[in-house]
Amino acid sequence: MNINKIWHEQPIKNKFMLISMLIVTCSLFFVSIAFFVNEIIDLRKAYQNELLTISKTISNNAVSSLVFNDKKSAEKIVSNLSSLEHITGLAIYDSEGNLFATYKKKDGDLKFDTKFQKKFGFNFGLKSVELSERIFFENQSIGFIYIKADLGRFYIRIKTLIFTITFVIIFSIIFSYVLLNKLQPLIINPIDRLAHLMDMISRQRDYTKRAVINSKDEIGYLAMVFNEMLDTIQHHSLELEKYHKHLEELVKKRTEELIEKNEELMNELKERKKLEEQLVQSQKMEAIGTLAGGVAHDFNNLLTVVLGYGELLKQKVKNDMALSKYVGHIISSAEKGKRLTEGLLAFSRKQMSIPKPINLNEVVKDTEKILKRLIGEDIELKTTLYDKDIIVLADHGQIEQIMINLVTNARDAMPKGGEIKIETSLFYMDESFISKYGFGEKGYYGVFKVEDTGVGMEKRVMERIFEPFFTTKEVGKGTGLGLSVVYGIVKQDKGFINVESELNKGSVFTVFLPIFESDVSVKEKKVIEAPPEYGKGETILIAEDDDSLRGLIKTILEQFNYKVIEAINGKDAIELFKEKKDGINLVILDVIMPKANGKEVYDTIKEIKPGIPAIFISGYTSDFLSSRDIAIEHLEFIQKPVLPVDLVKKVKNVLEKQ
Repeated sequence: MNINKIWHEQPIKNKFMLISMLIVTCSLFFVSIAFFVNEIIDLRKAYQNELLTISKTISNNAVSSLVFNDKKSAEKIVSNLSSLEHITGLAIYDSEGNLFATYKKKDGDLKFDTKFQKKFGFNFGLKSVELSERIFFENQSIGFIYIKADLGRFYIRIKTLIFTITFVIIFSIIFSYVLLNKLQPLIINPIDRLAHLMDMISRQRDYTKRAVINSKDEIGYLAMVFNEMLDTIQHHSLELEKYHKHLEELVKKRTEELIEKNEELMNELKERKKLEEQLVQSQKMEAIGTLAGGVAHDFNNLLTVVLGYGELLKQKVKNDMALSKYVGHIISSAEKGKRLTEGLLAFSRKQMSIPKPINLNEVVKDTEKILKRLIGEDIELKTTLYDKDIIVLADHGQIEQIMINLVTNARDAMPKGGEIKIETSLFYMDESFISKYGFGEKGYYGVFKVEDTGVGMEKRVMERIFEPFFTTKEVGKGTGLGLSVVYGIVKQDKGFINVESELNKGSVFTVFLPIFESDVSVKEKKVIEAPPEYGKGETILIAEDDDSLRGLIKTILEQFNYKVIEAINGKDAIELFKEKKDGINLVILDVIMPKANGKEVYDTIKEIKPGIPAIFISGYTSDFLSSRDIAIEHLEFIQKPVLPVDLVKKVKNVLEKQ
């Protein structure tokens, strides 16, 4: 058969139809092939995206389980995959690659590796596809996820696609044959252009392109509807992107607000807790101080009697060695009791003090020799003094006592030796310091710091170190008053003390004393007092409600050639003075007495006999008496307990001034 001859013998219509059909058939075939390949690629991408979505969802939900090692929670999360029939198995591994949680489809024979050994990414097989990825939390890998899915659904879609494409090709050929006979020039070209546009948009995802409408028939209408569909898709895409950005901004804003509010709340709770602790500690120390001061005052009256009669007895038995020894023990024990009450009064801030402008640097220099003898040769003492004078208003002896107590405490904390540093400085206390440490007032302070390299303290010990009689030393090696005395003196001088310590890292005690701004000289002259002389028969009125103490004072004064008139309370003292005012040369008044206190008695007798000298005596200090509206400033004052020799010296000096 001569094909060329047959071809030439056919009419042009048949030739046109044959060529047209061949063209249509070939076009449909290649378009179908391209569409088929494209659909397979899209289907594969869709399959991958679905697995990636499942992976991300499971990974995000399993982060907390991996962080807190909660396997039950992880198992519960992966069990939700039972609704996805094409997922044959899933495994979660921890950061070390150990199997953490698994899911396996029922009746499946999938076995998971106990150690993660898979390659990351997708791995397509003939019947299944695998996906392996890392699980991240805050940009750190905390585990791995492995998913295996069945490709049965994939092949079903392919078969359906092949059947559909075959059916479409056959139908298109028949349909094209009919149309080509009638409307070939009018139909093929617009459809081809539209198909081409659709294919391009499908591949490029560019929804801004539009079909050109050249007619108002169905092809034109189809192009118009297609354009409207593109408008809708584009609008929804833009709206979705807009909502997505707005949602991200809202989430970010709310998160920042929550973080800020949470920080404010935590800071407020910390500050409130700190203030509550400071208030409780302050009330506790104040209550202990009040109790200690009251006990010490009552004890002072007893000690005055014991010391007084002890001194008198000592004079009587000075020729008897045995009795003198016994009396010496009595006086020595009473002296220890006196020091004990002084410690209690210092803690309660009721001890007698003589505040004067003093130079902290000079106090350190004066005390340094004593401290070196006190600490021993196995401990090195270093002092660093400020390059200018630091003047504070305080009692020189009490500041020395603070340094001695702190250095003694540091020495006891270094049984194997070490180093003690004493440093003075000038410091301005501002709001930030007060807020950080919870104490102080704005202004300049003279500071001295005692630092050791000892064993340090625990927090529970630091909370109690200023309590009277609290000690961590062995029985017999400490009274527990050393640091409480320090605390009382510092508070009495309107200062502050801070402690910093860690176990096995030593301790640092820092004392802050307000600066005294004045040109007053801080040099003190030492006066050597002469022993008391006997009186000249002067008459002294004694007003004291304590019988034992009143009797002691009378005995002492009479031994030194003074005449004594006794009054048992304030009212009795006034009546006796009225009767014998011309013969009385001096009055000694207890400040706190029944019926009338010492100041009220003195005010009354001054009206009767102006210029009469008076000596006030009390177990309380003038500061405490002032708080009770008993002001005795600029008057002669003796604090209990008092030794006989000190009492007689005071009486002699007051009488000589007249």
